[in-house]
Formats: sequence, structure tokens, C-alpha cells
Amino acid sequence: MSFVKISRVPRSATFGESLVMIVICFAIVMGGVIGFKLDAHMPMFLATAVCCAFGWYQGYKWQQMETAILNAIVSVLQGMMIIMVIGMVVGT
Repeated sequence: MSFVKISRVPRSATFGESLVMIVICFAIVMGGVIGFKLDAHMPMFLATAVCCAFGWYQGYKWQQMETAILNAIVSVLQGMMIIMVIGMVVGT
């Protein structure tokens, strides 16, 4: 018996799917922070895992999602550093 590996072509989410994912992630974070009185770390981790599962369902591989996550972080890093320096200056 031969196993054939089927490769899925990634597709973009529709507006409705994107809206549902935003609502689900918001509900996870708010439910964890307000409902269960947790720190924001675990609900945000769970929301990230749900988003990654949705990306996998859309046909993206982990390497593609990881590259997109790192590119998003790199693109905002300069602004984050400026805000941190301003905070240090104001705090002294």
C-alpha cells in the first residue's frame, strides 16, 4: 500500500472567518483575565495556539507561520525600542 502525501495550497481567510477569529481570541483573553482572574500570559498563549491551529486549517505550514510571526516582530521592533527609551528617560 502506498501513502501519498497530499499538499494543501494555503488560502486566505474570508472576512467572516477573520472576524470570527478576532472575536474568539478576544473572548479567550478577556475570559481568562476577567473571568478566571489570570495573568494575561496564559490566555494570550492559548489565543496564539488557536490562531496557529486556524492557520494550519487554512493550509499554512508551521515554517511559513513562524516566518510571518518573526517578520511582524521585526517590523515593529524599532518603534518598541523608541517607546522603551522614552519610558526610561521619563522614569529617571
